[in-house]
Amino acid sequence: MGQIKAIPIERVKSISKNEFIKNYNKPQRPVLIENFSRDWGAFKKWSLEYFQEQAGNQIVLLYNSESTKGKQNSAAPVTEMKFYDYFEKIPAVQNLEGLAAEMKHGDALFMPGGYWHYIKYLDGGLSITLRALPRKPIRFTKMLVNVFIKRHTENLFRKLWGQKWVDYKEALILKKTNRRFRKYNNG
Repeated sequence: MGQIKAIPIERVKSISKNEFIKNYNKPQRPVLIENFSRDWGAFKKWSLEYFQEQAGNQIVLLYNSESTKGKQNSAAPVTEMKFYDYFEKIPAVQNLEGLAAEMKHGDALFMPGGYWHYIKYLDGGLSITLRALPRKPIRFTKMLVNVFIKRHTENLFRKLWGQKWVDYKEALILKKTNRRFRKYNNG
């Protein structure tokens, strides 16, 4: 299996609210803000050991890197386990290009809606995802369509057609991707 070709995500050491909105939020560009949470109480308090002590017996849902097959629900976890026993499975991905960032304790990553992402922990770690409702009507509409229509339609089609639906979608996305790639390269 190959590795993802990636370009580094832009990093900033500090940023004003207005700069963030202008340069990253409005154009929907990812950015890594170094030491964003260094002054938070959680910066010193939170660690893998802390969460294992506080929530070690809590059940967490585990998802893998494989495409859902046949009549499998697209949003269903593969398995469950206690948080204390959790370990990450790292998917092998090839022929993809993306953005890359190595984060350090206290950094924050802004990831706009619509970006597929993959996280690889180099050692024990955890992350918190904060979501906000889109402010622009078109993005808000896309979010509603994804959550309330596409997800349920996807699961219905998987129940009805199983693997044929999955194969159809994979062929369709490859066709669209190749068409856009040719258009992009031919200028």
